[in-house]
Amino acid sequence: MPKKSMTSPTVARTNPATKKWSRKPNNSRVLAERRTRAVWRRSGNMERVGAIWRRATASLDQYSRELKDKIEGTRRH
Repeated sequence: MPKKSMTSPTVARTNPATKKWSRKPNNSRVLAERRTRAVWRRSGNMERVGAIWRRATASLDQYSRELKDKIEGTRRH
């Protein structure tokens, strides 16, 4: 599939009546989002990201638990 340039008629088209540029709904943000998703699917790094995320949240949970224990301990005395 050939890569479309940003000035292709599917992205922005002039209205012949007003001679103004009108933007079609598939704006650059949507296009960029679609592109990044495609990249993620290709590289299969969502699993990697998921693993990193799980590891980070696990350590965070552990840290919060330890902190809570510490607070509880200080409250008891």
